[in-house]
Amino acid sequence: MIKRSLLRTNPFKYKPEFRQFNRKNNDAVAAMYEIYLNEKKSLQYIAQVLYHGKFTRQSLYDEFRVRGYKLRTKNVRDPLMCDGLSFRPDGHGFFRHRSKGQTIYLHRYIWEKYRGPIPAGWYVYMADGNSQNCEIGNLRCAPSTDVKKLYNHANAVGYKRFPDKGAFGL
Repeated sequence: MIKRSLLRTNPFKYKPEFRQFNRKNNDAVAAMYEIYLNEKKSLQYIAQVLYHGKFTRQSLYDEFRVRGYKLRTKNVRDPLMCDGLSFRPDGHGFFRHRSKGQTIYLHRYIWEKYRGPIPAGWYVYMADGNSQNCEIGNLRCAPSTDVKKLYNHANAVGYKRFPDKGAFGL
């Protein structure tokens, strides 16, 4: 009987002789690396925009790693602290705290701390549109239908988030 661990092992090991000189597309990868370093473009941007989807972000990462190219480190910002909880920005600009499988958003936390519980089906949003401005004076609570009308960017002639700035808030 074959052990499961043996089925998952990869017999190919990265050896020095396989790194730079025996690889295909060295010139193309070197050009991509120059763009990555000098123009400060992301791997995602290089793969999809410049090379029209011929590469994925992960494949570029693998190509750079195999060739021994150094990659930039991720800039991690210091968390915001509120009542001993640390809140970090998520992909949409909102600050959140994760603990024991539960996610707490800073704007909702502040609203509940100063104004009480949020009714079911209601959203807390920022009046100025800045998702990082979580001061209590900037927070508003409204039914989800009203908030969706405020943020309906697909309908340029209908609801507008900032009427003085025109459609799409521009």
